[in-house]
Amino acid sequence: MRITVSLFFILTSFIALGQEGVIVQKNNLNHTDNVVLSISGKTGFVNIKKADFKNATVSYLFKNESDKVLKVSSFKIKFLGYPTIVVNGDKIPKDVFDIIKKLKKGHELQIFDAVVEQSIKNQNFYFKCKQYPVVITVV
Repeated sequence: MRITVSLFFILTSFIALGQEGVIVQKNNLNHTDNVVLSISGKTGFVNIKKADFKNATVSYLFKNESDKVLKVSSFKIKFLGYPTIVVNGDKIPKDVFDIIKKLKKGHELQIFDAVVEQSIKNQNFYFKCKQYPVVITVV
């Protein structure tokens, strides 16, 4: 519960100051220790079937409060042999899914640099949590 209050406090403080957003840096341990990047609720090093990418959702989860989710507005995905792709939204788009369908079992990809843009009381806030990526092995 403590992280929810402090994250809300920081975000609303920046809104009150007229800033467009806050960047939560890796060295701010109050936040990066409690918020993790996920794909369909899975974090860290995960195995995902190709077909499961079609409906996968990228989000931030609070470690101690599994029911608290921050919706992602964009993220980056990296495949070996391809340039980094910036995805708008929280789902894998069709063109990226087409690349994933061509991957062989055992191929790895990363999802990282996810951005959250949401509103609190008609005020927009933005943050990008420098967090460890989700490393995915295709099975």
